[in-house]
Amino acid sequence: MIVLGMPDLPPRPATAANAAYRRSFYARWGRENVVVLGRTRFAEYVPIRHRLSVKRSWGGPEDYLLESRRLTVDEDQLLILNEGATYGSRIASRLQVLSMGVFFRPGLAPEMQAALRQSTAQWLDRGPLAESGPQPGFAENIRPVQGAVGRRLDAMRAAIEAGEDDELWLEEQMQALLAAMWQDETQWRARSQALHGMSASQHAELLRRVDAATDCLHSRYTESLTLDDLAQAARLSKFHLLRAFQRVHGQTPHQMLTQQRVQAARRLMDATELSLDEVARMSGLGTRQTLWRQLRKPAGLTKTP
Repeated sequence: MIVLGMPDLPPRPATAANAAYRRSFYARWGRENVVVLGRTRFAEYVPIRHRLSVKRSWGGPEDYLLESRRLTVDEDQLLILNEGATYGSRIASRLQVLSMGVFFRPGLAPEMQAALRQSTAQWLDRGPLAESGPQPGFAENIRPVQGAVGRRLDAMRAAIEAGEDDELWLEEQMQALLAAMWQDETQWRARSQALHGMSASQHAELLRRVDAATDCLHSRYTESLTLDDLAQAARLSKFHLLRAFQRVHGQTPHQMLTQQRVQAARRLMDATELSLDEVARMSGLGTRQTLWRQLRKPAGLTKTP
């Protein structure tokens, strides 16, 4: 099922006008593959239990409200949330945000996992293997879009906006997207190899904590963030966080934060008629002087402050 536009669902009130839409939506939701692609300045959805899903956003941020944290997806990131995750979501923006949510039908992931354990010849000789119980989950962290998953989502968006709505096409795309997710997940978890001098379990735990700090940075980049804030999110000392963060990301938290703010500012300047003061505030850079100074570092700027 491909849904164009933001679904008319709670907390918006039930009315006679949306009753038929909601009946039709819920008859298919959670039972089949679903892609939701819609533009809005404001949307809010109450927390419910969801299928395995992938999130993207263009033009502005979208918040995903989990039980103990808020994860914000902007144009440079994507987010995978596991089967059974409970969360709500919210968009509140001065500008139009294009939201994309891709939800996998029940059973697709275990079906593919079982099939991948066999070659085609083995399948022909022995038939399908039984599904092997609960599947390994994905790390629920904000990730950069540069990768196989991001490319797949971009291609799906382009095809849907061009009018594609065939269910066979969608099933093929969902299988290809899931394969890309497993491919990227292996590389995502391998980042722990940059952390030396510990056991494998300690590597995984330290990476999890660094990722918690990174999620905080990405989700709050428009706010005034300190190293104390990031260390608290990671439950590490500032010293240990800074050292581990640099090993994992190859840059300091300040460098990553500045990079994200500058990228957000450039998008706003390219796509809107906002003043430099507004761009500086909305990108987290604060003042037009800071905006001017940061934008001049990598490249020239055509507007004058």
